[in-house]
Amino acid sequence: MKKYFQIGALAFVIIIVGFGIWAYNNPQAAIETFFDMGGNEEGESIPLITGKEVNGDTISLKQYEGNKFVVMLGKIDCEVCQKAYPTLEKLKAEHPDTRFVLIGQGSPQAYAKVKKEHGFEFPLISASKDIQKQMNFKTFPVFYLVDKDGVIVKRLNGFDKEKLQNILNEGES
Repeated sequence: MKKYFQIGALAFVIIIVGFGIWAYNNPQAAIETFFDMGGNEEGESIPLITGKEVNGDTISLKQYEGNKFVVMLGKIDCEVCQKAYPTLEKLKAEHPDTRFVLIGQGSPQAYAKVKKEHGFEFPLISASKDIQKQMNFKTFPVFYLVDKDGVIVKRLNGFDKEKLQNILNEGES
């Protein structure tokens, strides 16, 4: 009996160490395995929300139907989101056929300041509680590449400049 216990304990330790090594080397996959990241998944249609752009205009994702576009879900006090901002306008310039929209959790005044500071020419929508519910806000930032039919073809949790660039390049082929 003692021998079986020792073998079982050794197997348990090996599994735990193996999982730890995998999680250390694949942190994003480990997080996504055990936590609900919210949002929408690849292959789903993007919710066609309508909201107020920080300049006061009404913007609807429905107006992007027939075009490829990127939606970023952000949060005003998210440090990772803030690190992504300088890259967004550059990527927009590099991919002129792709439209961009930022939907953010935070006040319209705070996002108006972000828009002005970074010189964004694309819409920033301050997400109402209804929009947050429709988009299932849980983690930030999330980037969606949406095809001409309104279907999410790629999703990126977090910000990785190279991965975001690759997603945009894939969308052009």
